Amino acid sequence: IGINTTTPLALLSIVGSASSTAPLFDIASSSGTSLFRVSPTGTVTVGNTVLDPITGITAPNVPGASLVLVATRTQVPNATYTNTWWMQRSFHITRSHIPANGLKLVWANYWVNGTTGAETALAGSTTFKAAVEYPAGSIYPCTFASAATVTVSGAVDATTDWCGPAIPQGAVFWVRALQTNPNGVIYSDGLAGHWSTTNDADTFGTGTPTDDVNSGTIAPSNGQFAWVPTAIIGYSSAAAVCLVGDSRSSGSIDLLSDATGDTGDLARAIGPVLAYTKLSAPISKAQAAVSNFSNRLRMVSYCTHVIDDYGINDAAAATPSATIATYRASLAALFGKPTFGTTLPAETSSTDSWATTANQTTTVDPSAFNALVRAGIAGEVGYFDLAVAVDPGGIKKWPVSRIPGAATGTTGFATTDGVHGTAILNTIIAQSGLINLQWFTIR
Repeated sequence: IGINTTTPLALLSIVGSASSTAPLFDIASSSGTSLFRVSPTGTVTVGNTVLDPITGITAPNVPGASLVLVATRTQVPNATYTNTWWMQRSFHITRSHIPANGLKLVWANYWVNGTTGAETALAGSTTFKAAVEYPAGSIYPCTFASAATVTVSGAVDATTDWCGPAIPQGAVFWVRALQTNPNGVIYSDGLAGHWSTTNDADTFGTGTPTDDVNSGTIAPSNGQFAWVPTAIIGYSSAAAVCLVGDSRSSGSIDLLSDATGDTGDLARAIGPVLAYTKLSAPISKAQAAVSNFSNRLRMVSYCTHVIDDYGINDAAAATPSATIATYRASLAALFGKPTFGTTLPAETSSTDSWATTANQTTTVDPSAFNALVRAGIAGEVGYFDLAVAVDPGGIKKWPVSRIPGAATGTTGFATTDGVHGTAILNTIIAQSGLINLQWFTIR
């Protein structure tokens, strides 16, 4: 018997159509819930479980595995604009082996307003379309509930079905995605040079969108903007880390300096080994996060650990140290995952662009708060002493040279604004060993 063919190759032969994404075969319950399905690309799904066609192992049955982040460079959007479509090709690195059809891509349909802390949904409806590219030039379309696109409204997430090719641990791959919304788009902002101008690519505009999801070449990024998945998830026994905080951890001032694409005071240490997502936004305060994190908690569910880097903007607003500690304790309870805190480097002004320590004046001194972090904040299982990594001498100023204690160095060596670390400074933090990755154990 041949279905959609006049030359059956077996007693029962079903042939797909090039213009259709419908399953080749599906057995469903009386309510219409799929129990056994074969996709046009050969993916076999039993209930909610996808079989790896190479190993025959079902993802949920991988020993010790949980549904967690499995790749780097994911981030919650922190900006919005009046363009009506955005086409992105972003690069990521796997931190676990990914079997065929072993990825799900997740996008938030909201952005975090750092000034207010609010998780703000886009108005109207947003349509998402996506694919995974690995190796370069080989594109695997993803579906959403078996459809080529999904349209969502409100502060929800758009999540693909299981998709993608097998990708070895440590490999670079790309996500190609298109968002369209007549009311505007969301993205992540940064300084020019924050995103890759070779491995990231994007184009955006109004009117009819340029759809390069499943084919085509996308113009290289200008290095300042990107719209990346909020999470890339799969089954793994490895740790996965949510980074929460402000512009220091979002890395919006940090410029790309190596092939990992990791930026910020935390991701440069975490990313070379573990998967992560940045749930941070510039200008954010711990105070606002306590009551404005409900949507991002869905992303926290894909993390085994959290690092909380909040506090410097609260301190800059003259919030008492004990109060900031209370906010951090509330966040640790909210996350419900092993949460590490950080100490906070001071903020300074400078009359010589931070070329010397003598010409710096401390403008925000978080020393009292740092003492509370070291003594132990309720709910935090430990801390990473970023203040010591930046300022081992405890002079409450930014370093000016790689030579510890040097009084004279290079303009803009560690900071260009007295608030955020440069790529060099954040690399020094990563290399200090004070962010001990051996602490991230989940079994």
